[in-house]
Amino acid sequence: MKNTIVRTLHLVAVTALLAGGPGCGAYQRTSRMTTGSTDGRELTAVIDGRASFKKDGDDHIITFGGHKLVVRKEWLVVDGEKGLFGIPPEARKVEIKVARGILTLSADGANLIKTPI
Repeated sequence: MKNTIVRTLHLVAVTALLAGGPGCGAYQRTSRMTTGSTDGRELTAVIDGRASFKKDGDDHIITFGGHKLVVRKEWLVVDGEKGLFGIPPEARKVEIKVARGILTLSADGANLIKTPI
């Protein structure tokens, strides 16, 4: 009897884990890019979903889900001229994150913007 109860509890626990109980979200792919040093600056980008990263001269271009971000020395350009955000020229570490439709831009650990995209 005792073994039957233990097996039943074990089966219930395994089933709950495999079913992904309440609060478990679906797997979301994340794209990540980090540059070594571009003109003394490190750029990190973490994007929900599939993204492509390329360099065009001094600009870094990130495209994803119909959006295009262009990271320049002193500017982040969002979807052409839709959004233009300043980046301090002395910043050594720039971080861009897009999660759940929110774009966050940080420089040297300080949040500069947080806006829907």
